[in-house]
Amino acid sequence: MKRKGFKALNGSELIVCHRRSAVIFELPESSQDTKYDFRFEFDPATFKELLEYIEEAANNSWKNITPREADSLNSDYWEYYDRQLMPMGT
Repeated sequence: MKRKGFKALNGSELIVCHRRSAVIFELPESSQDTKYDFRFEFDPATFKELLEYIEEAANNSWKNITPREADSLNSDYWEYYDRQLMPMGT
């Protein structure tokens, strides 16, 4: 599994891992707790690097990927991924 970390302006870190058919977002073990309230603010250069890495990871994980809005029709986000972590009111 390939992984890369991205430092936020507040010093926290987001780790992006990927393998065949999966892109995974992680926190460093030292910052993990049971609270699911995370906020990452990146400077423009780091955000661009993060976006490019996510696109590269997705293209390496899945062939012919077509990005969609997470709440659009034909998206399985609401039905499956992290539904309990969605902000209230969405």
